[in-house]
Amino acid sequence: MDKHCLCVFLILMFFPAAAASTGPSPSSCNPNAKEQRSIRLSFKFEDIGRLWKIIDELKSGADPAVEKWNSLVSGPGYESLIKEEIPEDVLLEAIRTAFLPSKQIQQKLWRDEGKSALHLVDHFLALDSKRREVTDLLLQLNQEQGKLSQQAIELACDYFSLQASEGAPHFSVAFAAFQKDARGYRSSIVMDPLFALEAGNNLVYWLAHETHHILRHSVAVATTPDGESAKNKSLVWVLRQLQSEGIADQIDKPHTFFGEGYLAHSKFAKFFRNEVVKGPTRIAQLNDLIQEIKVCQLECDAIDERIRKVAVMAGHPLGFFMADAIEKTLGRDALIVDIGDPSQFLASYNRAALKSAQKLPIFSESSLEYVSRLFTVGSPMISK
Repeated sequence: MDKHCLCVFLILMFFPAAAASTGPSPSSCNPNAKEQRSIRLSFKFEDIGRLWKIIDELKSGADPAVEKWNSLVSGPGYESLIKEEIPEDVLLEAIRTAFLPSKQIQQKLWRDEGKSALHLVDHFLALDSKRREVTDLLLQLNQEQGKLSQQAIELACDYFSLQASEGAPHFSVAFAAFQKDARGYRSSIVMDPLFALEAGNNLVYWLAHETHHILRHSVAVATTPDGESAKNKSLVWVLRQLQSEGIADQIDKPHTFFGEGYLAHSKFAKFFRNEVVKGPTRIAQLNDLIQEIKVCQLECDAIDERIRKVAVMAGHPLGFFMADAIEKTLGRDALIVDIGDPSQFLASYNRAALKSAQKLPIFSESSLEYVSRLFTVGSPMISK
């Protein structure tokens, strides 16, 4: 680790007061509710400092002690990523394969085989190649986190019911490398530093998107016994995705994927926009699948897979299409009034579609009735 990076790492790790002095003041989606629990957001940088120490040791040909690996995986970012989506052994082997000299033959084999974990290897290599730029960015974010956090919370609250934020938690943004993306889990956001570096001034929109997920989770309704059944598992997941991502995408996608957005010309954004255009077709397909699952028994002809295929890109484009239709036709209040209930999201879309001059397709009454049986009324999920 060069002297510049080491100095910045020490500032971030051992002088948290520097962050606290400019840190986020409590904010609320409803400033008029004096008794309302405030929303707090704080940045955490431990994961990256620990990762760079491990990388440097691996480059020297030594495999770090178990204690150092344990320190890495117990950091706020990697602990969440391992718990939610990346197996610990896969993560650690990817880091070793990227930097340990004795693993370079294995890295070549992975490339020849097209191994799925190779994307992690390449991402860690890219991170290390931009170490100075990332280090400078993290120092800047540490200094500006108060203003940035406030802006992100305000943007998220624009799409969140005022009455709903009473249960909103104090949560953190942990910077940890995994891929050019971010994640909003139950009580924390994980932000990839290369993703943040590429986003530049647009980072606030991605922070707001993930902040919105945490706020919404605090009021998300639970599933009923029907919703917990095996045949409805994928349908429930898709419906939650449509509402959660559809509304959160209203915060960032107009600024990043459309018009002059910094990602507007990327293949990913073009694919997203093409899928939004296919929204009417996807609505009809999803409605047919809901009718099919309503009467199916046992295996249901691989309907789980077919439902997820309709919700392309984990439901982002279709959810965006539906949320956009609701807001433009019925107004934002109609979009967020029942923000924790996916069944009401479908019902609101239907009202918007019937009122729209575009003659949009709707879900059948039978489909709406079936979906309503999958979620409780006014009963929030219990965080696991």
